[in-house]
Amino acid sequence: MATKRTPIDRPPRTPITPEAIRLFEAMKRIKCTCEPRDWDGKYWEHELCAGCEERNRLRRNLHQELRLKPWERTVMAPDAPNPWPAGSPAHEKGKYDAAPIGRSGMGNVMGKN
Repeated sequence: MATKRTPIDRPPRTPITPEAIRLFEAMKRIKCTCEPRDWDGKYWEHELCAGCEERNRLRRNLHQELRLKPWERTVMAPDAPNPWPAGSPAHEKGKYDAAPIGRSGMGNVMGKN
């Protein structure tokens, strides 16, 4: 007897490609030399160091390689400190779920918040 089940139309899983791993490894080697941000002063005038500029470029490439949506976060180091000032809404929202860290081979691939 044949079944009449309709297959579920699931989107394909995004594979973690060798290029994605290469980009992530390159990001991990970059060191930040930025001056500390003055959150009480003109924090918007903070200038990124060459390392942060390069890391941002690699992060954008990794975001595209993983085919993430614009609102999804790219890979973050699991031990990275929260960059926002304590008590701010962004700091509270920036608390990451540590559960996916152990399952991922690349770090914490974060989705929607």
